[in-house]
Formats: sequence, C-alpha cells, structure tokens
Amino acid sequence: MLAILQETTDMKHLIKIFRRGIVLALLSVLAACGGGSGSEPAKKSLTVDIGNDFSVTQGLESVTVRSIASGGTPPYAYQWSIQPAEQEANANTLTEEDIELTLPTDLTLSETWLLSLQVTDTVGTAVKQQIQLTISVLNTPPVVSFELEDSDGVSASGEAFTLVSDWQDAEDGRAVASAVIKVKQLSGTVLNGLPDDGILFDLTDSAAVPVTSEVSAGQFVNLGSTIASIQLSFEVEDTGGLTTSKTKVLEILPVSQTAPIVNAGNNQVLYEGERIFLSANVDNADNPSYEWRQLAGPKTLEISRSSSTDAYTLAPTTNQIENYSFQFKATNRSSQLSDTDSVTVTVLPIPDFDGINDTGVSECADSRSNRVSCGLTQFPGQDGDFGRDIAATDSDFKKQGEGENAFDLSLIDANGEQLPWTQPTSDAIAAAVCIRDNVTGLIWEIKTTTGLRAHTHTYTWYNDVEMAGGDPGVQNSSSAACDAALASCDTQTYQAAVNQLQLCGGSDWRLPTVRELVSILNYSRTSDKLARAANADIIWPEHAKTNTAYWTSTPALFGVQNEDSPSTNRAWAVNLASGDEASYVKGSPLHLILVR
Repeated sequence: MLAILQETTDMKHLIKIFRRGIVLALLSVLAACGGGSGSEPAKKSLTVDIGNDFSVTQGLESVTVRSIASGGTPPYAYQWSIQPAEQEANANTLTEEDIELTLPTDLTLSETWLLSLQVTDTVGTAVKQQIQLTISVLNTPPVVSFELEDSDGVSASGEAFTLVSDWQDAEDGRAVASAVIKVKQLSGTVLNGLPDDGILFDLTDSAAVPVTSEVSAGQFVNLGSTIASIQLSFEVEDTGGLTTSKTKVLEILPVSQTAPIVNAGNNQVLYEGERIFLSANVDNADNPSYEWRQLAGPKTLEISRSSSTDAYTLAPTTNQIENYSFQFKATNRSSQLSDTDSVTVTVLPIPDFDGINDTGVSECADSRSNRVSCGLTQFPGQDGDFGRDIAATDSDFKKQGEGENAFDLSLIDANGEQLPWTQPTSDAIAAAVCIRDNVTGLIWEIKTTTGLRAHTHTYTWYNDVEMAGGDPGVQNSSSAACDAALASCDTQTYQAAVNQLQLCGGSDWRLPTVRELVSILNYSRTSDKLARAANADIIWPEHAKTNTAYWTSTPALFGVQNEDSPSTNRAWAVNLASGDEASYVKGSPLHLILVR
C-alpha cells in the first residue's frame, strides 16, 4: 500500500516538471517570434518609375507619361524637365505626378526628346529617372513627272528642245529640298555645252509648276562622226530626305547628218533712206554656205554681201508705208541639209514735219577711227546708220528751207516774215533776226552784238509766274551783266522786254526746255555745235561760249533736301559749244536764248 502511494507521489512530481518545461518552451517560441522587446526594421528606399523609352508617329495629338514613386517619406515633390528645353512649353505641367505632352504637327524630320523626372520626399531625399521619346515623321517620296516635248528621242546636233517637269510631295506639297534636271553623256564624242557640275536646270525655287525648261539651240553640238547619247534626269528630294527621279535618253546626231539652225533676226521699222542691216545667226554650221534674198516688196532692192551672215541694203524712197521681206538660207555642205528664216522690214516715209531733229552725226566708227563712212557690217547699229541725217543723203529728201545734214531752217525778219536763202548765204543770214526750225516748228531768236539782245549779256534764273520748282530764283544780282535798260539782269525781266518788242512778230517768247535747246545742236561738230547752213555758214555767230552755258526753263532736283516739299534752287543749262548739260544755282550768271 505504501509502495503504491509513493509511486503516485512521484508521478505527480514528474507531471509538474513536464508542464513547466512546456511553458518554458512556449515562452521561448514566443520570444523568438518577436513577441518580446526587440529593435525596429529598416525603411524602404525612395524609388521612381516613368517607364521605358518609347516612340510615336507624327499625327498623334498628345501622349501622357505616368510616374510611380514609392519608399522614402511621403508626400513627394515632382519636377519634370524636357530637352530640347523649348519643348517644355508643350507640357500641361512640370510639377505633377503625370504630364501630358502636346506633339508638334509640322516636323519635317524625326525628333527625339529627353524626358527627366526628379522626385523629392519630405526629408529631402531625391531620385531621378530619364527616358527618350522619339517622334517619327511619316514620310513618303515625292511624285514626279518628266517629259521631253515634241521628241522621238532623236535630236539634230545643236537642236533646241523643251523639258516639262512637275512634282508633288504628299507631306510638303510643292516645297522640296531640291528639284534639279541633270545631264550626263552616255556615249559618243564628248558634246559641246555639257555643264561642269552636271546640273542643267535648278528648279528648286520655281514659283509655279509644271516648269517648262528650254534647252537653247547650239547647246549640245555633236562634232563627232557617230551618234552621241545623253541621259536627262529629273531628281526631286523632299524635306524628309526621300528622293524620286525620272530619266529620258536622247540621241544627238552628228553635225554631218544635221541641218544648220538659223535665225534671221528681228523685224525692223525704219525711215526711207536708212540702211537696212540684215544680220543672221547660225548654229550647227558645218562648212556652210549662206544666201540672203528678197522675198517680197514693192521695189526690188540690191543686197550687198548677200552670201554672208551680215548683209545690208538701202531703204528706198517712198511716200507711203512699205513692207519688205528678206530670207536667209544656210546650207551645210557635208549633209546638203538647209534651214531658212525670214525677217520683215517696214519702211516709213519721212514727212515734211515730224517734230524730231536728228543728232547731226552722219559718220561712224570702226576699231581704228571715229570718223569713217557708215554701213560697217562688223560695227552695225551706230547713230550714223539711222535717222533723218542718213535719209537726207537721198536726192529726193525734201526740205522747206536749208541746213546742214537733215536740219531744215528758214530765215525770219523782225516782222516775222520768211526771208529767202539768197547768195551769198552770209548776206541772207545777216538780214535775219530769227530762225524757224521747220522740223520742230520752233522759232529761235538770233542774238545781236550790242544792245538789249547782245550775246555777251548774262542773267540769273528767275520765274515767279510759272512752275519754278518751289524756288523762283534770283533777281537784282550784281554777278550778272545786261543792258542798262533792264531793271534786273534776270531771265524773266529779259523775256518780258523781248515780248514787249514783239520780236519777229511774236509776244510769246520764253526760255526753252533742255530737249528744245539741244534739238538745234549738231553733235558731229567738236565745237560750236549750233546747226549751220547747208554750206556750213554760221547762223548764230558767237553764240556758242566755251565757258558759259545757256539757261533752260527746266528746274533741277540736285541738292533738294525735302522730297515731300521740294524746293529746287538749281536749273538746267546747256553749253552750246560742247553740248554738255549741267545744273547751276539759279543765281549763276549765264547766257540765254529765247524760243517761241
């Protein structure tokens, strides 16, 4: 019985020990699981994510870039930046979590933007991420057309031809980086006229299309014995760098198989008695022969040098307008092929009065002399070849009075009556008081040696009645010297005095214009250019002054300071000895001659 009790007591003790062990084990487990008083865990680092590099195609209105920030100590501050910097204007914000970017629509080349975002937390920790945004331009090559007009792909040597070019770009319309027509030779003897850089025409800045380009006659000349070929290329590059081209091949025949190309020149209009110069131009000449001949006209004209490119004949005398046609023909002896062209010449009659005097120049110049006979085929188109002076050499040229060259002058007495040109001419001139120019219809005074109208007197320019350029001029100047009967030595006072005299029956005397005064000058003379009688007798004796000019009524604009309200203190004058025209201050003491 005692043994049984002892066992029972021992068993209870063991159970207590076992329970205590379980409790301690549980306490240990709880302590290991953090249930005790251990240290705080570490915080997560600040990070930001705005995605990866991406691309869009032009035409999209906008894109949105989103960011995700975590870690650190919120809240966060955001700061976006964009390169190129000017593109920041396309962002709806630069300080928010997400941004929306408006994309450009006018790009011609693709662009890449660098997007950067910096995120800063409340304790100042900052992180940054960057990505690239590429905006691709949608580009298609330009569409072009290129035609070689009126051609079967074969051209005579030196023959002109026409190219028609057009283009359109889907993105840029007519605006392109370049549009050029190039040429290169493919075969045969090297042609004359090939451009060094290969560019035949640059059409880039052409205002309108299609563009017609003319290759002139004589540009591509084949001096070889076989056919030469060229390639014509029209190349268009758009602003995006894409290029489209079209080509044409043209064969150029050798000169030996080609007709010449001729141009007989422009149609002409001239007066009876003038020389008709016929001048032709020839391309593709191969040992050629030439011929000028008259095709039509009321009279048969003799052509000098008819077997050369430059020929001439004389316009016949006529009392009505006449038309003459002349043909030029060139033949290549090697091919016996020819080309012709014609020119029309209209011959006008010279009326008794046409209001225009000639210059008096009836001689011409060559490479050695300034005074040779006109009609020089190597030096055509000179003053002595045209006008009344050359026409006056015809025996049928009519005048009312007399005068050298084509000048037609009549002598007038003090009452306005016409005087005959008696012999000797000097006596007739001595009796005259005025001269009438039968070409212009103007009547001129002849100065005297003494008295009111002496040729030695000088005057200042003055006019307070008519247009004087805002400045009437100068009166009562001590620098001028005139007849004592005049109150002032000025142009207006002298004009009034002569009108009061009714010189040569007229009371409308005035200063001449520049054009009127030079109309009585013979520019073929080296000094004293006033026109003379038919036998060269002087009509206006001692009028031409070497050092002193004659006033005209024409104010001069030299020295004007205010263009809105000009005041001209100068007027034009003409030196009758040299023919020179110059402006003088109105207070200058110059000579004068009146006209009506």
